[in-house]
Amino acid sequence: MFLLSEADAQRVMSDQGLVNHHDGGTQRFRSSYVLRPNLGEMPIELLAGYEIFRADAWSQVWPGSRISIFYENNELFVPSDVELIAIFEGLGRAKDFDRIRAMKAR
Repeated sequence: MFLLSEADAQRVMSDQGLVNHHDGGTQRFRSSYVLRPNLGEMPIELLAGYEIFRADAWSQVWPGSRISIFYENNELFVPSDVELIAIFEGLGRAKDFDRIRAMKAR
């Protein structure tokens, strides 16, 4: 999952001919854009307008940290592990808790 601004999502969608797969979300999270570019074997989702429902209100997820990583010779920016864990905890799904355990085991 990669987070983009809504303006960047519109630009990527137009430039790459992608379809917006947003479906209204769930009771816990939603996005105004869900883009799924075909970048090889690893499934990638680009999300914009991403929000989590907590404390009886929707709050936008926009990481404050930015760590540079490289994947197949491409530089990508991701939130810190601490921030990713907080995001995954907010989602509250079993697969997110599995991700948290895997991150902590590294």
